[in-house]
Amino acid sequence: MGEHDALAALSCHQQGAFRLIKIEGKCLTAGYHLPVVLKERTGGQPTNIKRTKCFKIMSDSALRTVMEVIGWIGSVEILLAYGLNSYQKIKSDSLTFLLLNLTGGLFLITYTFYKEAFANTFLNMAWVLIALFALRKFFYQRPTRKPQP
Repeated sequence: MGEHDALAALSCHQQGAFRLIKIEGKCLTAGYHLPVVLKERTGGQPTNIKRTKCFKIMSDSALRTVMEVIGWIGSVEILLAYGLNSYQKIKSDSLTFLLLNLTGGLFLITYTFYKEAFANTFLNMAWVLIALFALRKFFYQRPTRKPQP
């Protein structure tokens, strides 16, 4: 019973819907890892699984469209930051540059994760971390100017 339910949940997930499954008091979202989790937790034995119905957040085509828009916005933001900096319209330590890189990177993380392009997801995570550290420096380590005599 347990393995069959996990496979049904996996099938539901692959169709763009989500199914929540409760195992040993913990709620899991059905995903590609669920059969492995079931085997690890139960030693391959049937287990008491509570299922909920499949529900769709949005249609597959609408989700694809939203993700494509997110990917394009992220790409444009990062290219805009690079271009404006290259033509010396903004400085690399300006708030505009840092925020364009941060939000562009976050959008691209979302998009590449959705597309399962995990090497690019990793690259964009590093991009976002760099932007976060630079923002921290921008806000907390600004040099204080001494008044000139």
